[in-house]
Amino acid sequence: MNWDAPSRPKDKQINENMVLLVLAGRDYKTERAPLAWIGYPASRKAEDFESKPGLPPKSIQAWQATIHDAARNANIKPVEIGYVIHDAHNMHPDSSNRIGDLAQTLTMEVGEIDYARQSFNTSALLGDMGAGTALTNVALGIAYANHIGKNVLVAGTTDRTQPTSVIVMPPEKVRPINHEEPWFRARSERDAHLMWWGIRHDAERHMQGYSK
Repeated sequence: MNWDAPSRPKDKQINENMVLLVLAGRDYKTERAPLAWIGYPASRKAEDFESKPGLPPKSIQAWQATIHDAARNANIKPVEIGYVIHDAHNMHPDSSNRIGDLAQTLTMEVGEIDYARQSFNTSALLGDMGAGTALTNVALGIAYANHIGKNVLVAGTTDRTQPTSVIVMPPEKVRPINHEEPWFRARSERDAHLMWWGIRHDAERHMQGYSK
């Protein structure tokens, strides 16, 4: 769980956030369809690598190792990553370096991914989210995997000397969004804050976005 309001004492700011993840393993009988699966996170330190002719900078080597470790933890290959959610921001003094490191590594390790079209810079939209950054991005990764059906790399870029990554994988049954139908959680501010559970196995047909 995370809860932060970096702009306090200002209130009603878009970077206020709270995320509570309720986790269960594959063998736990929840009687619900999973929203997504989350692999073990990975992190590597740039200082553990060497600067040698023919090798990329140590920061890139750390990113390469981190992404490979995260993919291995999720039992996928890096080339199977279909989307990236990160926190590089666009106004931070180090934003260009953060984005450059991540984009270069993705080009080298994931190959066909289009960084401009297949990534989302959450902090660039919402601003600094403080302690809530990581879990907010994981929650967005769960939503993307659940509705789009692609493996999502959630990348932590704020410490260039020690990048972090985790893979969010789609469930067996993906639930595409029908843009022609109403979305339950968009109907009122009250509904937007309800818990998002996996669909119960005995649930009847319901409005998209609703889970009991």
